[in-house]
Amino acid sequence: MIRTRDLRPETIPRQGIRINRGPIFYFLKIYWIAWKWIVPQKLVSRLMSKYLETAGSRRFIMPLCRLLGGVELKQFKPASERQWYKSFQDFYTRKRATDLPIGTSKIAWPCDGLLAAVIETEGESSPSILVKGHLLKANAIFGAEIDATTPWIVNIYLGVMDYHRVHSPVNGIVIKIDRFHGRLETVNPIFYREPFQPSFVNERVVLTIRTDDGALMHMAIVGAAFAGSIILNDLVLPGARLKSNQEIGYFKLGSQVCMTTPTPPDKIIGDTVAVGSALNGSS
Repeated sequence: MIRTRDLRPETIPRQGIRINRGPIFYFLKIYWIAWKWIVPQKLVSRLMSKYLETAGSRRFIMPLCRLLGGVELKQFKPASERQWYKSFQDFYTRKRATDLPIGTSKIAWPCDGLLAAVIETEGESSPSILVKGHLLKANAIFGAEIDATTPWIVNIYLGVMDYHRVHSPVNGIVIKIDRFHGRLETVNPIFYREPFQPSFVNERVVLTIRTDDGALMHMAIVGAAFAGSIILNDLVLPGARLKSNQEIGYFKLGSQVCMTTPTPPDKIIGDTVAVGSALNGSS
């Protein structure tokens, strides 16, 4: 038996928006059902990814920034290193204008986003998570049993305007990298009673890292609707040494990060988290 932080549907964050069950809600629900069961997800995702790499797609950057907000453009630069973004994908995969401090001692958040769920495994190697009325084993997310040294699981949702590069949360050695093929369902928590659901079924890349402190961490980088791919940096290979805050890779659209950790976060569900900041400032 595991203890789960409050995961009732009404407690799952909605991007700061209170959802009323009006026309917009039902339109989004119909979209979600169509995407899940009718639309050829991978074909549409490939076509969308190709379009978003064209020069014409950059026309959406500023309107989205004005509509959704939350992006300080001065803090970033185009992934292409140009003066301005050559496409929407160039914006989506943007880089930080200044580097994060590398090699810090505390466990860091691996990405920007919204803390969607937290689970304590109480030392169980294959704890169960309730998904759509079924108890699924959490180790299915990572393709490996959860080590007793990392008894907490955190789930981070990255919104469309978040910084979509993933960084190492710790100093350590990459033990293995696994790529799981799967669906490309949306990861937005508005559509789910259980935020972990996409982590079980979507395409994902899982890194297993042995930290300098001896803990064995798993980090699943999960794709989503319209995800072109999950790209790991060339030097991120089994046996590679990682330093905390070192960039690991990035998403080409769509994103969720699910990670085991030795300590619980000092954030609560619904809080925003910032890449490079301490997961638990007191530990």
